[in-house]
Amino acid sequence: MWGNEILQYFFSLILLANTAYAIDLQPGEIAAPRAGIKLAQYSYQYSQRGDFYRSGDKAYRDSEMKTSSYTLRLGSTFEIGNMPAIWYVQSDIRNMQVDLVTPRTGAAKAAGMDVNGDVGGSDTSLLVAVWPYADRVAKKYLGVAAYLIVPTGAYSHDRLFNVGENRYKTALQIGYQTQLTDPLSAMVAFDGVFFGDNDRYTVQNYKLKQDHLYTLQTGLKYNLNQRYSVALAYFHCFGGETQINNDEQNDRTSLQRYQVTAQGDFSFGRLTMQYGSDLKTASGMVEDHRLIMRYTSFF
Repeated sequence: MWGNEILQYFFSLILLANTAYAIDLQPGEIAAPRAGIKLAQYSYQYSQRGDFYRSGDKAYRDSEMKTSSYTLRLGSTFEIGNMPAIWYVQSDIRNMQVDLVTPRTGAAKAAGMDVNGDVGGSDTSLLVAVWPYADRVAKKYLGVAAYLIVPTGAYSHDRLFNVGENRYKTALQIGYQTQLTDPLSAMVAFDGVFFGDNDRYTVQNYKLKQDHLYTLQTGLKYNLNQRYSVALAYFHCFGGETQINNDEQNDRTSLQRYQVTAQGDFSFGRLTMQYGSDLKTASGMVEDHRLIMRYTSFF
């Protein structure tokens, strides 16, 4: 018979596999937009994760998680007291395929849980951002954003893996972008994510809490010409330790990753291709590959 301590340890590992680490900004996104623009963005993202790490050590090998997401973002730009601003709403349909190989998988099955992946609609994200400083001549911008993530996604407490999280999340973000040379710009941003509680965590209805999670991201964007650009971004995430029934799980996030982008602006909209992976992680499943394709329409 598996005790509660072992089950909690196992479930904390599963949580790390599901965690969304950062609020990624797309290249050039800190540049303040003109008012009166509506946008619709359609994205496909494929992610493949592998070996499991805990406290900096490889806990399990030969595990695999493949996730495909189809995302829709709708928004528009406006002004607040002469300051540029934007709002958007975003949600997606997600398909998670999991092959988790650990000695404790039987613990979840014994507890009556479905250890397979999941498919369905995910939680909904809402954003409002403003630019207190926007110098379009010098191309220097300072923006701040507030996010609310609403638990509209599919969730069942008898599943190990869920596309929804059954908890509210909020986030605050500040970012700065400047032009270094005529074709080259740089950005830096910092955000904090704040988690509500999930009081239906696993079939035992444990109470899941999570500390604040912080992310520093920085990047360079190079305009090849008026139509095409490339970019490179670096992310460092830290914090976010979890507690299950007030028991510390010692699973503090410490993650470094990168992402490269190729982008083209056309008369019919913007096409974006991105690829990235983890450089180093202390806890959770290593993301070996992340591929994103986006189409953005402005009208």
